[in-house]
Amino acid sequence: IAVAYKEENDYKSFYVATANLPSALLTDIAKLAGVFVYSDNPKVYTYVNSNIIGVYNATDNECVISLKEGCVYKDLIMGYSYQCKNGKIVLPKKDIKAYLLVKGEMK
Repeated sequence: IAVAYKEENDYKSFYVATANLPSALLTDIAKLAGVFVYSDNPKVYTYVNSNIIGVYNATDNECVISLKEGCVYKDLIMGYSYQCKNGKIVLPKKDIKAYLLVKGEMK
């Protein structure tokens, strides 16, 4: 795969000579462009909006997610709470590989 980029004053232009980008390459391009990346693992999928963080861990191990805000996140699927420390949250391996996280404790 051939990849090149050119940096101008206020933007970066990327050229990739393939139709389907590998996940790791797309992640690297996003980081170079200044995009916040929630997971470096190409088998950990995230969906984020203003209310929730959806995570699907397609690995057989725990996963680490990077977050912009450090606080407690509650998983609406299993009811467990996880503390974000130093911008990271560790989600343990579980039978149901999906997480639906909301900020703060549920009351």
